[in-house]
Amino acid sequence: MFFVTSSIIKTKKTKDSDSAKKHEIEMREELEVVLVDTRKQHEDLIKNKERAVSVLDSSTRRSAILDAHAEKIKLQIDEFSAELEVIQSSIETLRQKKLKMQRLESKHIDLDKGCTYSHATLSNCASNAFGDDLYGFREFTVLDMQSATCKFSESFRMWSQGRGCVYKGEIMNRTVMIYKLHCHSIESVRQFQQEVYILSNVRHPHLVTLVGACPEALCLVYEYLPNGSLHDRLFSRRSSRHLPWRIRARIVAEISDALLFLHSCKPQTIVHGNLKLENILLDTECHCKIADFGISRLFTGDVKDYPSGGSEPPEGSFPYADPEYMRSKVLTPKSDVYCFGTVILQLLTGRQEPARRLAGEVRCAMACGKLSSILDPAAGHWPMEVAGRLAELGLRCSEDRSRDRPDLTAETVRELEQLHLTREEEQAPSSFLCPIMQEIMHDPQVCAADGVTYEGRAIRERMELETGQGTAPLNNLKLEHLSLTPNHALRFAIQDWLRRSRR
Repeated sequence: MFFVTSSIIKTKKTKDSDSAKKHEIEMREELEVVLVDTRKQHEDLIKNKERAVSVLDSSTRRSAILDAHAEKIKLQIDEFSAELEVIQSSIETLRQKKLKMQRLESKHIDLDKGCTYSHATLSNCASNAFGDDLYGFREFTVLDMQSATCKFSESFRMWSQGRGCVYKGEIMNRTVMIYKLHCHSIESVRQFQQEVYILSNVRHPHLVTLVGACPEALCLVYEYLPNGSLHDRLFSRRSSRHLPWRIRARIVAEISDALLFLHSCKPQTIVHGNLKLENILLDTECHCKIADFGISRLFTGDVKDYPSGGSEPPEGSFPYADPEYMRSKVLTPKSDVYCFGTVILQLLTGRQEPARRLAGEVRCAMACGKLSSILDPAAGHWPMEVAGRLAELGLRCSEDRSRDRPDLTAETVRELEQLHLTREEEQAPSSFLCPIMQEIMHDPQVCAADGVTYEGRAIRERMELETGQGTAPLNNLKLEHLSLTPNHALRFAIQDWLRRSRR
């Protein structure tokens, strides 16, 4: 019995030992699996750490490169700003030198040549001048005129007017316009003398410059104005370049400035008497120059002193004829104001109609609140406050009775000069404005000929207009080819200024 019990106990212990060993083996296998997984996770963590360290190093290097690049750009901007200041200073110095040279040249011409006339008609004009300075005015011979125009060749003719033809010519190493009157009638001679008398003694930025005259051929020599007349730019089918509203508003201000100057001349006030789109010429930057003073009148200021204008209005001026002048045949400053009003309405609407009909249409549109419906779409989007102010002034100037028309004053001119400027342009530094367009530049380009920065579109249009005979806008140097360089520093400065000004 004892042995049986011992055997049973021994057998049980053996089974328990085997079970424990089996359990131990299973536990060991499980631990080995866990250990393998743990080692794998550890290796993955090490790899992820290495990748993170690599990305961090790469980001640090890129950040350092970007910081260095930013510092380099900042230094370049500082250098460009310094260069821009030097360029602007040089431009101002050159302008001052140019003005000084012009004054010296004018004095030299006056002293050496005396600006005297051998021809009797011009001598009479000079003897009655407002002052002694004739601005370097010269008398030319018939041979000079024929040489300048290849004997008045048709290929040199620019356009015809009622009293004569205008030719393009080369004289004294400069391009000029030569206006040749048709015949030597008494009226033609009188008009010739009148224009010489006035333009040889007055100067204004918006009056055409008379370079000289040839009394034998009844020729008047003017500065060259390549953009032709305002009439051609508005109505000619040959003109593909429209005038935007800004330039039209600026032209209105320039005309008012010129008329105020004429009406304020002392001791004799000047009445133009034939102001119309055909007699308003445009230079390369579309600044206006008033021409054709052949029928102008001079008076001392009293109504009784106003000279008679003759029995007929100026030829071709029916749409502009002052109703009071038509009745009284007396030309006054208010006659110019009436014509000025008609010009304003034509610039607004782009229409060629008699003054009364045009004024009636504009007045009706304003009364109905539909002024925008008659504005010239070729001018672009007119700001209604600008169009409304011009329309109001145009209608007041176009009143039938002269006493209802406004006087042109310095305040009126100053107000008109601000109409074409935006708020930014009124406050912008002058170096940010294009010398041609007088607007803030968005694509500043440096012209190789004169080193001046212009709006890219404006300088390219100028070069296209003057193909083969282009001149630099500020120094009139001939350009063999168009070479422009982007002015990045100025563009960045303008963009930064615009961002700050609009906050």
